[in-house]
Amino acid sequence: MEVIVPKDKLSLAIGRKGQNVRLAAKLTGWKIDLKSPEEKALEEKTKIKLTELPGVGAKSAQVLEEAGFKNVVDIAQSKIEDLTKVKGIGKKSAEKILKAAKDLIGEGEEKVRK
Repeated sequence: MEVIVPKDKLSLAIGRKGQNVRLAAKLTGWKIDLKSPEEKALEEKTKIKLTELPGVGAKSAQVLEEAGFKNVVDIAQSKIEDLTKVKGIGKKSAEKILKAAKDLIGEGEEKVRK
């Protein structure tokens, strides 16, 4: 079971040394995974495929994935210099891809988790 708990209540839900969540799991017989709304939102964003970025086709997506960029969040957290190291990605393409990734996940450069 996945439970979304406000960040300020997360430690209360977990309890001292995890006792609250362990007891809840024992009583329900379910594995309980506690997450903050921010963690859940980031998890959902990692499911966005690279091909959803404007200008990134199947070939570009494959090359990016081989270079370690598995999803749009990976791209949004990178720098232009990281993207230009990828074969076939020039500076202009890197700038376009990076901007598109940040726009798609709805976070400006200063908000992307580093």
